[in-house]
Amino acid sequence: MEGSGSVDVYDGTKLALKGLVVVTVNYRLGALGFLAHPELSADSPQHVSGNYGLLDAVASLQWLKDNIASFGGDPGKVTIGGQSAGSGLVHDLSESPIARGLFRGAVAESGTSLVSIPMKTLAEAEKDGIEFANSRNAHSLDELRKLPAEDLVPPPGSPRVLRFAPVLDGWAIPDSPLKVSEEGKANDVPLLTGMQADEGSGNSRSYGKVPADEWHKQVKERYGDLTEKFNELYPSPDDAAPSIAQKASARERGQAGMYLWCSRVFNKQKGKIYTYYFNQAIPWPEHPEFQAFHTGEMVYILSNLEHLPRPFTDVDRAVAAITSGYLVHFVRTGDPNGKGLPKWGAFTPDPPATLDMSRQNLGAPLNVGMPITNESPKMCEGDNLPSNILLILVPLMPNLSSAVLVLLVRFSISQMDVPTRQSYTMAVVSAEERSAAAGITGVARTTGAAISPLFVGFMFARPSLINAPFFIAGAAENHLRPFTL
Repeated sequence: MEGSGSVDVYDGTKLALKGLVVVTVNYRLGALGFLAHPELSADSPQHVSGNYGLLDAVASLQWLKDNIASFGGDPGKVTIGGQSAGSGLVHDLSESPIARGLFRGAVAESGTSLVSIPMKTLAEAEKDGIEFANSRNAHSLDELRKLPAEDLVPPPGSPRVLRFAPVLDGWAIPDSPLKVSEEGKANDVPLLTGMQADEGSGNSRSYGKVPADEWHKQVKERYGDLTEKFNELYPSPDDAAPSIAQKASARERGQAGMYLWCSRVFNKQKGKIYTYYFNQAIPWPEHPEFQAFHTGEMVYILSNLEHLPRPFTDVDRAVAAITSGYLVHFVRTGDPNGKGLPKWGAFTPDPPATLDMSRQNLGAPLNVGMPITNESPKMCEGDNLPSNILLILVPLMPNLSSAVLVLLVRFSISQMDVPTRQSYTMAVVSAEERSAAAGITGVARTTGAAISPLFVGFMFARPSLINAPFFIAGAAENHLRPFTL
């Protein structure tokens, strides 16, 4: 298990050079972030428990609202973004009443779909929390709080099982994100969302390689009476064909799921939706099986190709410049379109289309309009606040120590001259401040140890200190790819 804001490919320097104020936020995972328990609920003023990782993000947004102006940002122009689990958190924040008014745009990479993992109710999560505590011989809240933090996290080498996740607690998360959106009760902000063409190729050895007999069995079990229709759409008459059918059906299932979700909320909000299909694979001759895999878009949207030892081409560099250009414009205006960028139309239910980016669609390097430079951004002075704040949410693995994280971000500015200070200012929100702001002191006691601090880094050109963890994967060709439902 891994995850933090310090991975090299998540360096946010290039976005800062394009004028964004990049803010990186770690939030807790596992039992440290999402353990619910009846006694924890009783100890809460809201009589709930389990969504502490979400409260980390809300606390950071509240901190930004109060403090970002001191760093040249406008608290009224914040965009949040996340990928994978971070994308799920973006959706949770977008539906959460306690996050209302704290941001004006959202980016959800991999993703948005009508099909998602069902959330547990508070009662279900509390029951699981009791079972978890009992397995640690902690039969009361006092005993649970006396456990060392190491007893609350999976030991190295443990199977990857998603046991703890956001909870339908009726307060921070009143209902499923889709239902809240369909009822018109979500935080109405523009949404940029999409998927990778080969999401499963990076974490499944069987992606596109299921034997024909097994594949036909899976199809019958999954589609039942619709098996014949499925086989007409994705024929696999011989041993070679199942590979093509597996990939094609997975890709279009993902697109259809995204389309159906967007269609159901389309008329319930004023904020526009922009969808993409990212089909630009990182060139990796040693591992051709890893195609446009889950998370593979990040080095493009952050223009961080130099952080990976891959044989990138001019096409890859054009894709990186274009997608980061889309991101910059979306953060600035709520619309990814801008001068020199291929037109990206907002989502409409009819016709069903999404912006497609693929190597095949890039016949020549494109005029991106926003060249990457090494020049430092001009900082605003006084009340001239920029409209460019990007809040990035990162799952924080509990085995990262507080001390290490503090060393990553605690950066003294008192000895710097003014220009340097303006370029490299960073700030830390302590565990105590974070807990007080979020009302989660109960979890601090539960761990029996110091909580790894939430940290907020304001990046301009200092990648060695803190790195932006992720953001949007866009699509970079002026081409709308229709697909059949």
